[in-house]
Amino acid sequence: MSMEEIFATFIAESRDQIEEMERSLFALEQAPDDAELLNTVFRAAHTIKGSAGLFALDTVIEFTHTAENLLDALRHGQLHVDAELISELLRVVDVLRVLIDCASRREDPPSPHREKDDLIAAMARRLTAIGKSAPDAPSGAAADDVAAESDTSASSACWLLSLRFDPRIAKSGNNPLGLL
Repeated sequence: MSMEEIFATFIAESRDQIEEMERSLFALEQAPDDAELLNTVFRAAHTIKGSAGLFALDTVIEFTHTAENLLDALRHGQLHVDAELISELLRVVDVLRVLIDCASRREDPPSPHREKDDLIAAMARRLTAIGKSAPDAPSGAAADDVAAESDTSASSACWLLSLRFDPRIAKSGNNPLGLL
């Protein structure tokens, strides 16, 4: 499978994940205590963020990283689902759609992207209000740097690994998916 085919698969799967997020958020509005719906939204954001790392889509990674932290606080009961939060998360879905559409056309997202920036600030405020520091967004890593970030909050012991490969990796006969 070529890198172009892998990228096309990423775009298609990201669009599917975004649709799943949106459907689950509308359902969550009617059933705010449904942990499975919340987990579905979290997994979709997590999948998009992780896959975006393969293509060094730093804007997508930064944005979904913040959303993922907010969703994780919801999953751990540090925040509660309400109409205002659902509205904010639906705006997150809209911005993700724009970011993935830009990526599909190999365009940089609008800069500054006011809606994205406003949402990151709003999510950071919510996280700060519950005593969680706003996430340090991954940014500017070299093409083949490997970054590891530890998150030991809320009694978890997880690692987030972000891999960025040199765009020429496939030309040398390596398959980045095989490394995962």
